[in-house]
Amino acid sequence: SRLKLEIVGKSAAAGVQAKAIMEMARPYPMVQFSGFVDDIRTAYRRNDLQIVASTQATGRRTRIIESWAFGIPVLSTTVGAGGIKDIVPGQNILIADEPRDFARILQELIHAPERLDEIAVAARQTYETKYGRRAVAVALQEILNTHFGLRLTSASISR
Repeated sequence: SRLKLEIVGKSAAAGVQAKAIMEMARPYPMVQFSGFVDDIRTAYRRNDLQIVASTQATGRRTRIIESWAFGIPVLSTTVGAGGIKDIVPGQNILIADEPRDFARILQELIHAPERLDEIAVAARQTYETKYGRRAVAVALQEILNTHFGLRLTSASISR
């Protein structure tokens, strides 16, 4: 009774796998398929956790980093989070690869919701230091200086 699962995205009703998931979810009123939303921030504001349960590496990493930018904790698979630097399972992200592990983590979060805030803070900090605008600008500055012989300074990237 304390759990609601909202599925957001334009492909929610498109593929065979999505239709199978929707059929399996039919008996569970707490599962809601919202489909495409004009502004993803509205979905982030009404939810406490982003689940990226992909079993294939198909561009889901950006959803994790975007969630971190919005201060939303993430529960993902190892595959879904693959390639993201500086992830620390249990600290800035939750990782589960088996259905029982997903269920266990969700149950733990229901009984200790303060963990969501702890993970969100650590995730947002990871975003700021590794993926935020300033971090990307510094990395770009280093690449340009190293490979193009430029002499860009911190002042030139803060504009």
